[in-house]
Amino acid sequence: MFILKLEKALPDAIIEMDVRMTRDSNFVLLHDATLDRESNVTGDVAQWSLPDLKKIRLKTLSGELTDQPIPTFGDILAWNQNRYVLALDVKPGIDPVRVMNEVRKHQSEYCVFVICYSLADAQRVRDKYPALWLAVGVNSMADLERLETNPLASGRLIALTPQKPQPIAFYERLHKLGIPCSIGTYGPTQLDEKPLSEATSGYRELFRQGGDIVTTDRPIEVSALF
Repeated sequence: MFILKLEKALPDAIIEMDVRMTRDSNFVLLHDATLDRESNVTGDVAQWSLPDLKKIRLKTLSGELTDQPIPTFGDILAWNQNRYVLALDVKPGIDPVRVMNEVRKHQSEYCVFVICYSLADAQRVRDKYPALWLAVGVNSMADLERLETNPLASGRLIALTPQKPQPIAFYERLHKLGIPCSIGTYGPTQLDEKPLSEATSGYRELFRQGGDIVTTDRPIEVSALF
């Protein structure tokens, strides 16, 4: 989940989700490429048809079996009804334009942004949906220099920056382009794994350094720090 500091760009809370495609070209939501860890079956999501996937049951983070079926992307768009901004992590190999075509069926183009894994994919989506917010990885100064000369940098773009804080000048150059910066705090050894009392100064330092968005697994607790 994303927590956004900027007041004018996007709402305060954004729900991130991983979009995957089934064998019969339907979209479902699952973090992993395989069903092994998160459900009562095994195998690649891409090898299953949607009717068969609807029969499986998901597990909790601790591995306990639930009655929850795998959610389809369409189900979530219908549930959302444009109430929350959704960050769509369209996994490599899946056409983000096709995903956005599904979004358009639900008239939800203005409550999503798409995470793209290449500038080429991002440009394809921008050409089709010019008003859409996009997010791309900017992991090094070389990435930043390439972005500075790319037409995508003209607006409606979010930079996904490394979890390790970068020099202040790195964020300042992105800000000069009008691009907000996202920094992740989830995963082993990261701030989300520490007691909140120990991590508080670290979260605040990310914003002081130049971050605009923190990508965290504990959004409620982190949002209360600001």
